[in-house]
Amino acid sequence: MNTLLKISIIIIFISNILLAQLKMSDAESQVIMLHPTIYSMDSKIKMLEENAKSAKTFNPLSITVNSGQYNSYLMDQSITIRQDFAPIGSLKAHVKLLKLQKGELDAEFLLKKKELQRQFRSLWIRWEYESNMNELFKKQDSLLQKLQNAIEIRKKVGEGDGIESKMINIMKSQLDLQSNDFKIRAEATQKQVQTLIVNTQPLEKRDWKSLLFVTSKGEINSPMSKMIDSRIVQAKSKMTYEKKMMNPSFTLGYYNQSLTGTQTINGVERTFSRAYRFQGLEISMALPWHRKPLKQKLAAISHEINALNSELSALQKDLEIEKMQLESILNSQKMQITTWNEKIIKDYSDLESYILISLQTGNVGFWDVYKILQQSYDSQFQYLTLQYQFLINQTNYQFITE
Repeated sequence: MNTLLKISIIIIFISNILLAQLKMSDAESQVIMLHPTIYSMDSKIKMLEENAKSAKTFNPLSITVNSGQYNSYLMDQSITIRQDFAPIGSLKAHVKLLKLQKGELDAEFLLKKKELQRQFRSLWIRWEYESNMNELFKKQDSLLQKLQNAIEIRKKVGEGDGIESKMINIMKSQLDLQSNDFKIRAEATQKQVQTLIVNTQPLEKRDWKSLLFVTSKGEINSPMSKMIDSRIVQAKSKMTYEKKMMNPSFTLGYYNQSLTGTQTINGVERTFSRAYRFQGLEISMALPWHRKPLKQKLAAISHEINALNSELSALQKDLEIEKMQLESILNSQKMQITTWNEKIIKDYSDLESYILISLQTGNVGFWDVYKILQQSYDSQFQYLTLQYQFLINQTNYQFITE
């Protein structure tokens, strides 16, 4: 019995989790954590970190052992140890270049993350809009039912005709078609969101009224600008590295060998056994003699830097223009939303209740009511669409300023 109770509690707990609606903020965190693009970028950053660490090591130590006939038919042995050193300053410059490559990848990672956030937020807002439109059409359908009831009351006192009922049925059919259309679209968009977050939980809609004025002016903060700026710094570091590669490189070595047999040294013949060893140090320096390829490479890097500076300047100008345009559009839409909410929508809402009562009492005719209701529908649809456009523009504004 205890076991069955535990199983029942677990089932109820899991069911509550599955039935709980997923908030947008939680879903966005899942997108960032689970999306393959983010995971791939994170792995590349770690790879560059390890490359930068490995670049700090010296070249491998070379140890050579030989056995052969050097001076006679007897066998001699020799051992040589050499250490090559990179051109002066090139090792440090190479490490710095690899670190800057990681910096560029960090900026690209941030760009991918923000693009993914914008894609997700736009998709979520579209789902909310399509769901809200579906609910709005259902609300209008219930209002038509009230109008139908008012007409039935008039029929009982001998007023009205069959045309009124037919017109209401036509309007209901139109609303049903539009409602089903937005329902299908909302379900399809919801599946896209759930696919993106790898989660089949139902989604929780937000109250748009609390979101419409959460917009403050910000400075441009574009990951693309940071990425191009990182490329410029990286190109300059690459130029320094190429210059360092033209510095002298050195080799330090040591040898130890036997020369078995009779050797003439200062005119005196001496016999050496294998146990007697000859040894010495070796120091060599290599100087690059052909500098034309270096000049060509440095010229190419210089052109790359100029091109990147121009690209960055153009991007910053475009972003500034886009920011000003979005601020202008958002301010205009704020004013429109305030006007629609405080005057038009409120007035139509009050008018709907009034004209239905007036229709029952015979103070207004059916066609006057029909015309007012049609205008009321249009105004509510336009108002909801305006809210949707505002939130999309707000998302685009946050993309370049957050």
